[in-house]
Amino acid sequence: MESIISSLNKISKDYIGSDFIFHKKESFLYVNSGINISQAINIRKNDSQQVNVSNWFDDIWLYIELRYIINPAKSKKVIPNIFFSLSVFQGESDDIEKIQLFRAEWDNYETPSNYHPQPHWHFYTRKDIEDLKKTFPELIASPEDNFEDYIKSDREIIDIEKFHFAMNGQWSINHSDVHEISTESELTNWFAGVLNHIRKELEYLKEK
Repeated sequence: MESIISSLNKISKDYIGSDFIFHKKESFLYVNSGINISQAINIRKNDSQQVNVSNWFDDIWLYIELRYIINPAKSKKVIPNIFFSLSVFQGESDDIEKIQLFRAEWDNYETPSNYHPQPHWHFYTRKDIEDLKKTFPELIASPEDNFEDYIKSDREIIDIEKFHFAMNGQWSINHSDVHEISTESELTNWFAGVLNHIRKELEYLKEK
């Protein structure tokens, strides 16, 4: 893992910041670290926890974790089972309730599963909550039947945050959307590409 972490640190300095580094938090867990750190609530699967986030640019923050499992039966040259998660937040430095925008993930299971695409995106729906805050006074003032209908309709909304949006579908050439991490370069190239893509698109949105 030392070689992989070293390569990821080099990419991070180019794409995130010169002070960014992957810190070994636990035996099989690395997380983001650096100088310009704040706190945020990371929501992942059915859990939420306070984490340290690294300032990327403007009011955009990153939480990155890399977990891995080493199979002792395999050669040391074989890439371990890596579970990579990158969360993007927006908010002020002193605001712990930063808005979690989305996650980019790549889970490298021992036995590839066709159930979820790898790598993939997860998107959050906080914007819907903000919109509700703006319209809530109108809902309260509306006839009782309208408000009751709104509450009932909310139950029918799919929890899109659990949806795995494929990042590398390759459907146009009849290939699978599930990909393993078989080499170090596959992971590092993907990491650099994801960072470049996310920043380019966020900067585009901020200029609109």
